[in-house]
Amino acid sequence: MRRRASRPQLKRDPLGSSVTSNSSMSQHFVEYRGVRMVAGWPDRIEEAQRIRTYSSGGREIPRIPYGSERDDWGAETKPCHDCRVFKGELHVVGCDVEECPICHNQLLGCDCPFDDRK
Repeated sequence: MRRRASRPQLKRDPLGSSVTSNSSMSQHFVEYRGVRMVAGWPDRIEEAQRIRTYSSGGREIPRIPYGSERDDWGAETKPCHDCRVFKGELHVVGCDVEECPICHNQLLGCDCPFDDRK
């Protein structure tokens, strides 16, 4: 039996893709596919690739990959500035670049009726 990736809760705030320094906590970085990022973030990128759709009204709606958005975010020349995915990959859930597949505005700021939004 194949395990289906659990659906993340869509939230209206970033999920830690921006790194801030905190004097009580040291950030560890890794290089993943030639891009420097916070340790643990590569796992988030890989998890995002298994979440192919969002659900609205019980209907599965395909997510929009980086580089296929209506706005040009420079996918031809660089990874996503927020979640670090490459062209053709799905954004990490909570990325501020991800486009809503319903209204085509920024997913984090839209009010579309996704089933897993609280």
